[in-house]
Amino acid sequence: YLLDIDQVIPIVDFKGDNAGELILNLKPSIKLMDPSQQIQSDKLDAIEPPFDTDEASLKNFMGQILSAQIHVRAARGIPARLCANTFVRFHWFLQRQPFETARSSRSSVNPNFDQIFTPTQIITYDFLQYCADSALEFEVWGQSVARSKAIRQKYATQPPVE
Repeated sequence: YLLDIDQVIPIVDFKGDNAGELILNLKPSIKLMDPSQQIQSDKLDAIEPPFDTDEASLKNFMGQILSAQIHVRAARGIPARLCANTFVRFHWFLQRQPFETARSSRSSVNPNFDQIFTPTQIITYDFLQYCADSALEFEVWGQSVARSKAIRQKYATQPPVE
């Protein structure tokens, strides 16, 4: 369904343990073939038939373009042992390269990312199947503070390569 999502999502590590929370927003919109007729998700209730269902569904917009504004805001409660160079990565449908936030510039258990991504996709049967059968997974990556410092020191002490 084309609903705005404001979520605090639990981060689960490879062992299944809680490793903090990820804060993000997702705001879908439909771009009709005429670009001047873009429909924001908060305006979908006013669409005339055949799109007059209680909640607008992607299947009603086959052949149109879905634009999903994904705002990766921050993480909180990241384990202190993995709070350096933190970043978030996610894959979108058939795109080969994942979307990634910039790495956090400082070590923090509560890193701020404040990055917006806007993947687009023509709504096809395959995309509907993907939405029905798959999840949009966000990976939160971090590095140990000690390892991060060791790497910085190694490169700071090496002479420049000419």
